[in-house]
Amino acid sequence: MQRFIRYLYEYEQARRLRNVGFVKVEQEDEVCTVHIHGKGFRMKGEQRLEVSLFYLDGEECVGIWQGTVENMNPAINYQLRYTREDTGVPENFERIDGILLEDVDGRRYAAVWDDRPVNPGRMRFFKPVLPQPEEPVPPFPENTPEEITDLDDMEKAEPSQQPLHDAVSEDTDLWGMDCPYRCTKMQRQDLAKLPRCEWKLANNRFLLHGYYNYHHVVLIDDGNELRLGVPGIYHPQEARAAEAFGFPEFIEVENIEIDRSKEEEHADERFGYWCRKVRGACRRTTKVDSE
Repeated sequence: MQRFIRYLYEYEQARRLRNVGFVKVEQEDEVCTVHIHGKGFRMKGEQRLEVSLFYLDGEECVGIWQGTVENMNPAINYQLRYTREDTGVPENFERIDGILLEDVDGRRYAAVWDDRPVNPGRMRFFKPVLPQPEEPVPPFPENTPEEITDLDDMEKAEPSQQPLHDAVSEDTDLWGMDCPYRCTKMQRQDLAKLPRCEWKLANNRFLLHGYYNYHHVVLIDDGNELRLGVPGIYHPQEARAAEAFGFPEFIEVENIEIDRSKEEEHADERFGYWCRKVRGACRRTTKVDSE
């Protein structure tokens, strides 16, 4: 773990106006905790601050919004804890250069990890590059909020009445010698067939990225376990991102007998599915014997 303390300054463009406090940073490999202590903020309207991480891209600051501190008095004693999933894409975790606070009047306060000169006035906010679906994504699941944000929301959702193993199409018998997996394509709303503990995957950024690219995910059954698969091309950088978002295993499409569209044909690249085991799923008890 790396620990350090940095001063928190009010900025006007690239110029430091005054010190308003400090931050204490505790960096680990997968999580970082920032303790923010300050006072003397000049807030005339609403007593709140928007909190963002940022990294430098040339002379420009790229912000990643983290939340809002409400009811300032006007001192702040606040703890921000973020992981790779909170930085837009996992590789941004190592790029973070500091933290930015902004009040409703546009005043900005920043602490910079290496104390280099920055210009918070030149700020743009990070937007993940995700292809947009050609048609609206159906809600997940029916009568369930699109964004499931916590366990309380999940408990309010109505579980699917269809058994999970029935989601694997009986029209796709793939227990032949060359195809070790039984597999079917699924749409995002079909994730409601998963056990309740897996419903949050409907908002997993890596899953959404693959879904928007290829318009499906897959459910894979090897006779003992069920896996959820996200379509994609294998390369080392993608493997790191997949593992960070909970999909550590890659199964090449040659091992899966499944209908493919033209956009899924990649003669010179390794197309397949980034997979994770489905927690809480009942094991399939029957198997079609190959002749």
